[in-house]
Amino acid sequence: ACKIRALEETAYRYSTDLVHENTELLSELTDLLRASGKKVFLITFPKTQCYNTFTNKSNLKEGRLVIDSLVKAKGLTYIDLSKRIMPDTLFKDADHLNSKGIKMIWEEILPSLN
Repeated sequence: ACKIRALEETAYRYSTDLVHENTELLSELTDLLRASGKKVFLITFPKTQCYNTFTNKSNLKEGRLVIDSLVKAKGLTYIDLSKRIMPDTLFKDADHLNSKGIKMIWEEILPSLN
């Protein structure tokens, strides 16, 4: 199940058209949030080792380049935890942390965001 999900998700979510469309939407959202006085930051959360093993690496690389470009253009704070290895017990599925995993990440990064 993990292998199939990783292959399908990274083929779809990181397809060139979708990445560019989402980047435009994220750029607009960033502008709106900042205009209302909000601090904006992006986080790429960890995935399971299985998920990372079977991702579509070329799509993921392309998506990351686009994200890096947006971060630079908008001067955003970006926290990339994608390479962080965490035990499977902290995930509810192959690519989503469970409440324990989220709590662990937030406790770690929250102080640096204030």
